[in-house]
Amino acid sequence: MQPPPVEFELRALRGAARASDVLELADQLDRLTRPTSLLSRIEAMTGLRLGELEALLAVSEGADHARAVARATRQADTAAAATVQALQERALVGRHHHPAAAACLSEARMLHVTERGRIVVAQVEAIRIRMAEALVLALGEHRTRAIRASIEQLAGVLEEPGAIRAAPP
Repeated sequence: MQPPPVEFELRALRGAARASDVLELADQLDRLTRPTSLLSRIEAMTGLRLGELEALLAVSEGADHARAVARATRQADTAAAATVQALQERALVGRHHHPAAAACLSEARMLHVTERGRIVVAQVEAIRIRMAEALVLALGEHRTRAIRASIEQLAGVLEEPGAIRAAPP
């Protein structure tokens, strides 16, 4: 019986890469996904948690109902609905009727970013830009180009269907 194609077996890596190399790379990738000072700064300045920030940004980018927010943020529908409700209570997100629907038929369902929400979105974007600028200055032009090239290659591999699978035994 063959192992499932998605199963990741360290013994299968002998010919392709050493297990220690793979584990070290996994640790390094994990460092990139952990909360960083950038995230901490954005959360401190806006008073919003990461999930709330993601939901607000999703609405600002066109998610017009809680299910669309859930898809954009990879949250469960119920979690996204609760997050949207919290954003609405903070007056960052508002609701309106669909233009084609009769206003008296039901409560407002469509989402939009309020003026206060637009200010938070602008703050987040400004922080991102300042942090990226500081990072580029700290790394220098040569290292920044090398990192960008590596990120492009990594993204290409991760986005390629079937690119990441267990090595043959």
